[in-house]
Amino acid sequence: MFKKILSITLLIIILLISFLTSKTKAAINQNTFIESKVLETSINEQEKNKLMKYDATTGKTEEVDIDDLIASIPSTYCSDGKIPSKTEPFNPLNNNETVLATYSDTGRISNVTEFPNIATCRLKYDDYGQEGIASGFLVGPQLLLTSAHCVMNINDNDRFFSDWVAYPAYNNNPLTLKIDNKDIEISSGWSNVYYVSGWKYTHFAEYDWCICLLNEPIGNYVGWYGTQSYGTSDEMLNLSIRVQGYPKEQGAGYYQYYSNGQISDAFDLKFYSTAKISTGYSGGPIMRTSDDYAVGVLRGDLISNSDTSVGTRITQHMIDVILANR
Repeated sequence: MFKKILSITLLIIILLISFLTSKTKAAINQNTFIESKVLETSINEQEKNKLMKYDATTGKTEEVDIDDLIASIPSTYCSDGKIPSKTEPFNPLNNNETVLATYSDTGRISNVTEFPNIATCRLKYDDYGQEGIASGFLVGPQLLLTSAHCVMNINDNDRFFSDWVAYPAYNNNPLTLKIDNKDIEISSGWSNVYYVSGWKYTHFAEYDWCICLLNEPIGNYVGWYGTQSYGTSDEMLNLSIRVQGYPKEQGAGYYQYYSNGQISDAFDLKFYSTAKISTGYSGGPIMRTSDDYAVGVLRGDLISNSDTSVGTRITQHMIDVILANR
């Protein structure tokens, strides 16, 4: 009898130990799974925010070392060793009066040679035999900021569009200026493109931007926009803004138009506005109506209804690239 009781007791102890061991392993495995998912999410976020650079000459894309990029920013742009959260505009017309306040809610821009209209660009590119039209804006002598989808074909594995040309102040014809007693068409293609890796991972509005290094210093002739990166989303709410670009519906992509509105909601890397837009506005500047500083790049797609548009926020990434390449 005693042996039976001992045997049963030992069996119960063995089963109890086995049960506790399996529970411990399960807990360890669960914790490991959670930690791996956290790590995976962290890695993905890091991957999405990598700064990339494509070189048209070599056809190669490489990751940009942010520390090296920041180190290359001239000290003249930095105050007390700090990199600013904005870049200054350049107005070759030396006209300090704002021309934006005279506009109504939306319409065609009558004088594209006024600043900052003159620094707003019509983009043209080839899309398998069809002419594509988009918008962009100059942010330096040889720098143009636009949407990534206005440079890379979202429907073709993000292939870079061919025959891509930027035309500042286009008005049914390219702008022509007299330089060294010669009539010169002001336009340029690009040699390098900066963008964030998150664009190819997601195609989300948060990452829909790129900065093109142009072949020609056309900004020296027509000027460029200032850019502003806001510290918090709340600072952007209800901000009065204006979008400019070359919409297809209003002017078939041949004339520059504008649309006024307000920022209705803001997030870390994007915001929504009430500016009414259409196809072709994509890549154009979203600027404060009070000055010539762009605060975003028009993504272009509409949400909920035709009165709400999406903008990609100007980020410190963009500021760093601009300052390092001016």
